[in-house]
Amino acid sequence: MGDSSMNTLKTDYLDAVFAGNRKYEQTTNGDGTVSFTDRTTYSQEGDRFGAEDINDTNTAINALLGRTTATLATGSWLGSSAPYTNTVSISGMTDTDTPMIALNLASNTAAATVKTTQKCWSFITKITSGNGSITAYAYQKPTVDIPIVIKGV
Repeated sequence: MGDSSMNTLKTDYLDAVFAGNRKYEQTTNGDGTVSFTDRTTYSQEGDRFGAEDINDTNTAINALLGRTTATLATGSWLGSSAPYTNTVSISGMTDTDTPMIALNLASNTAAATVKTTQKCWSFITKITSGNGSITAYAYQKPTVDIPIVIKGV
C-alpha cells in the first residue's frame, strides 16, 4: 500500500467476554468530579480499537481506492535485447506496494488504435514497483504509447 511504514493490519481483535452487566466503582474526587473504575469480572479481555488502528485502516482503504494514471511511452523503452524496460515516475509508490495495473484507453479511442495498443500491452511480461516509480518489462518493444491506470498507491 501507499505507506511503506504501515505493517499488516491487525485481524485478530477480541471482544470482551463477561457474564451479566459491566460493573463500575464510582469514586468522588477532591475537585467535585467523579471517576469510574471498571470492576467487571472478565473471562476474556477485549482489545482496544483506537486512532492508530483506524488511521492504518483508512490509509489502506485510500490506497485501494486511489487511482493514478501514467503512460508507458514508446521512446522510453531501454535495452538492446529482451527484456526491455520502461520506468515511469509514480508519486507515492514504494518498493513494497503491489498495485493493480491495467490498460487505460479512453472510450472514444479508434478501433485500430485499440487493437494496436492491446497488442503492444500484451508484450509486457511484468511490472514491478519501486520507490517513486514502476518498471515495466517487455519481450518486444511496444510501438505505441501505452496508457495505464494504477490502483493501490
